[in-house]
Amino acid sequence: MRISKELFDLLTTAKEYSVITDGAFDITYASVGYMYDFRKHIHPDESRIGKALPAVNFRHVLLDSKNQTVQFSQKGVRIDLGGIAKGYSVDRGIEILKARGFTRAYVSAGGDSRIIGDRFGKPWMVGIRDPRKGAGEVITRIPLVDAAISTSGDYERYFEENGVRYHHIIDPRTGHSASKVRSATIIGPYATRTDGLSKTAFVLGPEKAMEIYNRIDDIDAIIVRAVLRGERGALPPHHRSAHRPFREQGAQRHHHRTVRHPHRRLVQDRVRAGSGKSHGDLQSHRRHRRDHRQARRHCDLFQGNRARAEHCSREVKRSASAPAEL
Repeated sequence: MRISKELFDLLTTAKEYSVITDGAFDITYASVGYMYDFRKHIHPDESRIGKALPAVNFRHVLLDSKNQTVQFSQKGVRIDLGGIAKGYSVDRGIEILKARGFTRAYVSAGGDSRIIGDRFGKPWMVGIRDPRKGAGEVITRIPLVDAAISTSGDYERYFEENGVRYHHIIDPRTGHSASKVRSATIIGPYATRTDGLSKTAFVLGPEKAMEIYNRIDDIDAIIVRAVLRGERGALPPHHRSAHRPFREQGAQRHHHRTVRHPHRRLVQDRVRAGSGKSHGDLQSHRRHRRDHRQARRHCDLFQGNRARAEHCSREVKRSASAPAEL
């Protein structure tokens, strides 16, 4: 089938991210995904998944650049660009604004956003939502200038049945909702890139996802996962040795492990086994160190202007408690 150049290019990009993520991102997940209806609380049984799963493989999508055509190598293949098209749309919106002379703007589509410029001399403070609380509750805030950010979570489109959460991020290897993390946020230069990479941790798990993210120089990541009480063995040994007792002072407990980049970190949300309730809070000294790293990294964007960079750092610290909402 002959398609438009824009669609052909987007399909090509989608396949590239399938390769980068070792198949964790796969637009052919729709071969199984179409059977789910989250509004009506419908999910396929094992028999239906088993029959449809052979059609899930990005290699079934055959692209011919010379003739600008696409075809599927076997029957039953369906594709869905929802995992990358919103980011692409955000980038296109930014391109339109830039072409019309705008130097400060943000464009947002669901969990995908991109910013050009700063917020009148200050970075935008963007909150990362707590995946088990309301929309106004955040686990951390990130100062951003000239950047894109995408968050994928298991809390947007989902339903629960018999203690199992069925959500819209499907593991292309199993046909089931991917459940290795609760949310993943990617920060990078373009929303197409951040959108295409934000599902990886759900499928591969945080450690393997971090390995992939570390291969890409221009992105950072924040991953939130659940670790049941008593599963301390799930932590890396060097992290386990630094473990401190829980403090029952709030609704969330997070550990941070910085990996290569200041924002490339794993946030482990420790919850009571069976209760679904989390506890503890961020330790104040860790929050201070985190904000310092964030300010230093993002304010380096003002290269060549030391006074402005120092002003940026001061403003980041001052405005940390009142983020600008996207």
